[in-house]
Amino acid sequence: MSADPLLVRAVGLYGPLLLAAGLAFGSRADRRTLAGALLGTLWNLPALLAAHLFAVAQGWWAFQPVPGAVAGFPADVWIGWAVLWGAVPVLIGRRVPVVVVVAVAACLDVVLMPACAPLLQLGPRWGYGEAVAVGVALVPGALLARWTADDRRLAARAALQVACFAALTVWFGSGLGLHADGGSWAQVLDRPRWVLSSGAQLLLPIAAIALTAVIEFAQRGGGTPFPYDPPRRLVTTGPYSYVANPMQLGLVLVLLGWAALLGSLGTAAGAMLGAVFAVGMAGWHEGEQLRARYGGRWRAYRRAVRPWWPRWRPYVSTPATLYVGFDCEVCSPVGRWVAARDPRGLALADAAAWPGPNPLRRATYLGADGHREEGVRAVARALEHVHLGWAVAGWVLRLPVLASGVQVLIDACGGGPREIAPMRVSPPHTTTHAVADASATLPAATDAAMPGS
Repeated sequence: MSADPLLVRAVGLYGPLLLAAGLAFGSRADRRTLAGALLGTLWNLPALLAAHLFAVAQGWWAFQPVPGAVAGFPADVWIGWAVLWGAVPVLIGRRVPVVVVVAVAACLDVVLMPACAPLLQLGPRWGYGEAVAVGVALVPGALLARWTADDRRLAARAALQVACFAALTVWFGSGLGLHADGGSWAQVLDRPRWVLSSGAQLLLPIAAIALTAVIEFAQRGGGTPFPYDPPRRLVTTGPYSYVANPMQLGLVLVLLGWAALLGSLGTAAGAMLGAVFAVGMAGWHEGEQLRARYGGRWRAYRRAVRPWWPRWRPYVSTPATLYVGFDCEVCSPVGRWVAARDPRGLALADAAAWPGPNPLRRATYLGADGHREEGVRAVARALEHVHLGWAVAGWVLRLPVLASGVQVLIDACGGGPREIAPMRVSPPHTTTHAVADASATLPAATDAAMPGS
């Protein structure tokens, strides 16, 4: 005998919610565990919807048409499923290995899926859909939740957060906007190819502002953009040396550009509502927290850097040094080019004067806080000290995949690493000399264009 569809929907929603609440209260979950549970649930929301749409397209399963459904996915079942796979695995306890949690959750789902009939109609190969859902939703969500709770794998969890919030805003949020306009994703493909290409080229530098800000949070701050997994140190470098809210600014501009490509007023309205929320409630709350944590440093920073309107020249609270080989035919023109642009808070020094135990083999950027970059990334960092135009170019160049690709290309063209022997006698210009002195010390370059390094 089949279960009542209304009962299935009620159990599908309230069962996971009550289970998660009981585990949270029973174990007295700490702040980081609750943050992990929330992030795991947020990951599963777009991931499960994507898996559902793919499964329906493949004929693996389909829900009956019911009120309160999103793309044919009953909202209550969808939310309950996201909580069951996102929050419950981390609330069970950190001592249980993730692989055990994933295996138990997947097996439980295999049992529960047939019990959802007649609300859910399974095809003969519905197991393939289950495997896809486990791969894109359960496993990454469980890892994100556990890494957040345990404060591990900072780079990986920051990357998963970017993917999660991009899916929630750019994909799901835009989908809601299109639905409100009575349109569909198919209208994007109707745009001329040159429009799509131009739009992508315009959106990439804007997206780089937000993405590089996330990287800055992880590298220089030791945290993530998620409010309950924040940086441990005040971040005023990278995009933050130009504008106080680079992630919010970049996201709003990307959504507005995306709305223009879609021709969707609903998406544009959603972007503006997000901006209003960020300026109002979120901005006020964040400002109060940062003022309490960092006091005078935060107030000095905010006096110099506006929240939404970027500066042209950077605010520098953490000076840095760019080490280049003064006798290197590839590196010395790089140093000369940078010095000629009067960078703020950036000194230039001969790589032979490197104070570290091992000689340098590439141009190296060293911040006063100990942060270090080499090669293409070092030059990209140096561009942040010039002005906003070059800084944006540096942020694009520092994007993880692009930076590695450009470095390989430069190495293949003869700009690979070189061994630079350290000086035996201290040079007259040390790492604290002025940029003007470094410019005078560098050999004259025959080409004004910036070469690779």
